[in-house]
Amino acid sequence: MKIYDTKGNELTERPDYEKGRILQDPNDPDRYIYTTWEELPAGDGNGETPRSKDQKLADLDAQYASDKAELTREYGDAVMHDDAETANALKAELAALDEWYDTEYRKIEGEE
Repeated sequence: MKIYDTKGNELTERPDYEKGRILQDPNDPDRYIYTTWEELPAGDGNGETPRSKDQKLADLDAQYASDKAELTREYGDAVMHDDAETANALKAELAALDEWYDTEYRKIEGEE
């Protein structure tokens, strides 16, 4: 899965989810676009366009899938190079990512 900015440039680093979100490209299901809050159209006055619970969950799933794919790739590289220290660190990162996902999912599900 590849992530691009709104100008079409592929991102090489993990996006800052505090400053924006990932949206699936409607024309390509394997392509994701990172959009900062400032680039979103005006919505409810706080820089974020109101989204339904399903849209928020879809955004969360896209973020999780992107991060997990990157960690999985890095883990495979570490294992192929017999780098147990890096592989173990990446497993810990994946566990933290899973915990983050579960927490965020519960927050979204608990919204009115």
